[in-house]
Amino acid sequence: MFSKNPERNSAIIWLIISIGALVLGLVFAAFFLVGHFTFGRFFPVLLLPLLSIVGLVICIALYWSARKLDDVIWGKDLLARWNYRPEEIAPYAAEARKRRGKVKYVTLAACLFMLLISSLFAYDKSGIDYTAVIENALLLLIVVIFLYAILPAMGYGDSNATEFYLARNGTLFAGTFHVWRVFGARLEAVDFKEGPAMLEIAYSIQTENGLQRTNLRIPVPDGREKEAEDAARRLAGR
Repeated sequence: MFSKNPERNSAIIWLIISIGALVLGLVFAAFFLVGHFTFGRFFPVLLLPLLSIVGLVICIALYWSARKLDDVIWGKDLLARWNYRPEEIAPYAAEARKRRGKVKYVTLAACLFMLLISSLFAYDKSGIDYTAVIENALLLLIVVIFLYAILPAMGYGDSNATEFYLARNGTLFAGTFHVWRVFGARLEAVDFKEGPAMLEIAYSIQTENGLQRTNLRIPVPDGREKEAEDAARRLAGR
């Protein structure tokens, strides 16, 4: 992957999506709108610049998150750091991959819905605009290739799954960055449990769907129990 910071990797991916959507929109406009303009051909061309704007906004947000994670990785207010063996972290990394898989399916379903609407505009009084249908089919093919071939080849989501960092503002666990020192977020509970050793962290963050609570149960490797207990005490302010 690009770097050891998964948030920066995601920001780079969204920047690629933003630039790619803009370029693809211009290419589609040059090939499909020249000579015979129809709304069926214009609708996908309209969607691509909108996707480019959304991708740029997400890229900026992820870049900001990456700056926060850089502070964690490079030791600012660092409370604990260790590495897992692959078999220790596999169940937690599998859960993250499952969530990313759901995001892929939702993304694909949203694209299918938009392209279905676009295909409806390919019908008019003169019959079917096969050029508009081909345009939609090409766009769908590009989306599928990107989601299921290009993203895995880029190593998306598997960056540093075995590395663990805990700082006062957040934690990197199983390749996912959790941050609670931001506007609208609050660290609610921190505890250390023995037998088997487990670090439990609960935080809430305000989303567009309301307050979302996250409960992390972080396994502690053998020999790291004292470090984890001290980290929990310091993070809780005790």
